[in-house]
Amino acid sequence: MSTIALQLKESTRSAHNSAEGHEFQKELGSGTLSKPLYTQYVSQLFLTHQALEKAMSSQPYMGAVVSPEQLQTEFLKKDLKALGVDPDSVKPVDITGRMLKRIDEVAKKNPIALLGFHYVLLGSKHGGKFIASTLKKSFGFEDGGCIYFDPYGPEFQKHWQHFVNGINSFDIQEPQVEPLMNAASEMFSFVENLGGDLLQASTANKN
Repeated sequence: MSTIALQLKESTRSAHNSAEGHEFQKELGSGTLSKPLYTQYVSQLFLTHQALEKAMSSQPYMGAVVSPEQLQTEFLKKDLKALGVDPDSVKPVDITGRMLKRIDEVAKKNPIALLGFHYVLLGSKHGGKFIASTLKKSFGFEDGGCIYFDPYGPEFQKHWQHFVNGINSFDIQEPQVEPLMNAASEMFSFVENLGGDLLQASTANKN
């Protein structure tokens, strides 16, 4: 039988490829995304992580699967401050508001599935170091601004392996597996659609 981590990878392949291939992600990775759009993106990711990490904080898988080092809210706070944004002033756009409600719903109905959301966001660090390098060149970041994309440097694999080993070993019952997989695909779709909405709003404002 496939491990939970392998099932997550296989079940989200299509959603992953779709999100990665979106125009917003292409501009982010190539350094052609405007700084205002980038700032909006980081702001919405901050709200998403803040809600998710709060929802996971009291769950029994904290520590064994999700270590404190895996949490991203503080990295995003530092980035927002470097971008001149007060984290407390950030408001959700419509799609983020819907994701925040989904996180709350999942936390109440099936908190194991929150790990699917976390899997996607933590896993984004695999390509994050390349994005961070590009952003530093594009925007001249030094002490902050893109910490979120490469917060661990060469230590990332250690944290990723902790998550993989933890989720494979954790007692996840069969009825919990499908919601977990669905949550991961849902997070990929959120990331893709968030970028799309931000691009569309930016284009509309220019016209």
